[in-house]
Amino acid sequence: MDEILVAVGRAPNVEGLRLAAAGVKLGKRGIAVNRRLQTNVKHIWAAGDVVGGMQFTHYAGYQAAAVRNAFLPLRLPFKPGHVPWVTFTDPEIAHVGLTEDEAK
Repeated sequence: MDEILVAVGRAPNVEGLRLAAAGVKLGKRGIAVNRRLQTNVKHIWAAGDVVGGMQFTHYAGYQAAAVRNAFLPLRLPFKPGHVPWVTFTDPEIAHVGLTEDEAK
């Protein structure tokens, strides 16, 4: 038996956050942040699916850098490194690192 999975149209849900009232700018893919996951409002930081980028649990976990940068004086850029890509199906589909085409 052949099967196919198609998923289309994921978008960050920022409705109800009152970002405009706070002066936080939105980009095409969600809340606009710099390399340190800081918004245009200096004391507001964002992480996870609302900032666009890869929408994986592992990727959002790496973005805990936003918490570190919000509370510690040493503010480092967000560098996720090799992010595991996993689709939780049966069997699971996953990879880490460069694809063959990217490596070439």
